[in-house]
Amino acid sequence: MHTFCRLSAALLALVSSASAEVTITSTNYVLVGKSQEGLPLRQAQLEWSARVFETLMGVRPPRGRVMLTDTPSGSVLSMSGDTAALVNTIPMTPQPPAADGSLWNLSWFANERAAGVRGPTFSALTHEAAHMQLILTVNFHASEALKAVFNGYGSYLPDWLDEAVAVYHEPENLKRSRRERFNPATRIPLKTFLTMSHPGTPASPQVVSIEAKTPEEARKKFAAFKQSQHAALRQTAEALKADSVSVDRFYSQALAVIEYMTARGGLPFFRFMLVGQNSGKTMDQILFEWGTKNREIAQQRASVERAAEMRSAPPRKIEPGDKAGPPPPWANKIAGVLVRPGEAVNQMPPSVDVMDADFENWIVKNYPKYTPSLPPYPNK
Repeated sequence: MHTFCRLSAALLALVSSASAEVTITSTNYVLVGKSQEGLPLRQAQLEWSARVFETLMGVRPPRGRVMLTDTPSGSVLSMSGDTAALVNTIPMTPQPPAADGSLWNLSWFANERAAGVRGPTFSALTHEAAHMQLILTVNFHASEALKAVFNGYGSYLPDWLDEAVAVYHEPENLKRSRRERFNPATRIPLKTFLTMSHPGTPASPQVVSIEAKTPEEARKKFAAFKQSQHAALRQTAEALKADSVSVDRFYSQALAVIEYMTARGGLPFFRFMLVGQNSGKTMDQILFEWGTKNREIAQQRASVERAAEMRSAPPRKIEPGDKAGPPPPWANKIAGVLVRPGEAVNQMPPSVDVMDADFENWIVKNYPKYTPSLPPYPNK
């Protein structure tokens, strides 16, 4: 993901209006394609990414609609290492679900290899779907302080977090190649990395709102907007391609940092950190506060989980076509942090300066052979 245009309510549904011959539905997605060929595998890969998202975030991803086509609507392809990105539309304000229950739309290539995308088939689709799911999960709860410093890239969260979540949702073979390319000796210091803009961020981000009284008016305005932006978007794509080394370095470190945080502090720490970042807190503040939260969780966990066992769990329906396996156990809020039974909750360094050295030590001990405990990616 490299550029987002934020459009108002009428357009979210319109982007998904491209004609399609086949629609299949599963637990978390509506997948539309021109034929049945290949759809079940792509559906399984998306459902895999939904399981990864829920494992990481502690909440189910917002339901999405993915359109597979030879010419994705409103999209420009750009490269970064082993992934590719498209420009897609996202809403400025919360939207009611579409008739099929979807809250976001993503146009993607029906045949990635024909489009020139490197890497295993549809690896980038799960990366981009994770971006959309993250945005719809966090943006409408972002602090005004965070919105005030928004640089136009992805969600309101810091750019490293946007890409960390997305690369975490890539297939294992793609992540393995990132680990092999990550060099601790040339890594970006965390004090810089955790606050820097994505290397491909445009110098002058543009936020656009388009309003229309009728679908036809919105369609015409959207077409005019796309035409006016085509040259600028093409320049962005070309700039990213030319800067692929530094962009890939950013992505590889994003994976290293998220794997360090989830392994070192535990998944509850990552969720606590994400909520703090979305509230506009600095990483130093978050690390300092985690010491208290860690002790509170340790004190409250046993009684909270005993009480949870006495209540019926929320319904977790798995719809036909969902081959990703059962969802993770439901998370309980303990001291305000989502924690699942059995999840590790560990101490973290008290500041970014201390964490930087700890991060390097962890990488030296674990990379490039580290493999997170996630479901296997569906290849067949």
